[in-house]
Amino acid sequence: MRLCSVEERVGRQLAVIGDEVDAQYASVFRKMIDSLSFDETTPYDNFAIVARQLVLQSFRSVSLCPSCIRE
Repeated sequence: MRLCSVEERVGRQLAVIGDEVDAQYASVFRKMIDSLSFDETTPYDNFAIVARQLVLQSFRSVSLCPSCIRE
């Protein structure tokens, strides 16, 4: 078995975290997106609101300490 580099392990862990966040929050994402009123003047503002909420929620629920990284 070949040893993985630190970069590969971090990349794999980030993929796992991304999949977990997507699975856990898919319905929340959909509800937030469906509740927005988009027009030609508001896309960035709406995107920024959703992105901030998602980032804050994911940071509250995910630990990235080195001892938590699994292969």
